[in-house]
Amino acid sequence: MHRNLLAVCLFAALPTIIAQSTTSLYIPGFDSQPIDASMAGVDSSGQTTWLLSPGPVTADEDSGFVGTVTLVEGSDSAHLTYAGPDVSLGIDCALASGLAVCSGSADGTVATETETIVSIAVALASGTAAPASATATTGQSSVGTLVPPHRVPLALELHHRHRLVPPKTLPNSSS
Repeated sequence: MHRNLLAVCLFAALPTIIAQSTTSLYIPGFDSQPIDASMAGVDSSGQTTWLLSPGPVTADEDSGFVGTVTLVEGSDSAHLTYAGPDVSLGIDCALASGLAVCSGSADGTVATETETIVSIAVALASGTAAPASATATTGQSSVGTLVPPHRVPLALELHHRHRLVPPKTLPNSSS
């Protein structure tokens, strides 16, 4: 009897457990790639601090960064900081109406870009539950694609020489 009850409870909880194993985040400057996320906390204004690290990659994939990226994201802003072996950078974005207006700097290079907010699926570290505000608005274009009038997005401008965006997503330099 107890085994049947336990099996029913586990089966009923399975969708919740599976649903909490991933979440979607707007990560300024990042293309879709394997990323692990660990929630560090939520401040009094509802902004969630995430610690992002490269997820497991296959032979066909390339990790776009090494180390840990810190992302502080709320309903109307996103702030990303990274200090890697070859570069330090920061990106601040104002989020509204499906758009992100971002300014960033990497080793003295400053750039500003407006892009459509596109969420990236990330794997939650065990013991991390996604807060209700973790899913950002999904747009129709993505970081890493050319933006009219054929300008390189902020992330590619800042990250290209530092390989923070996987090379296969970079635009063809001959165009």
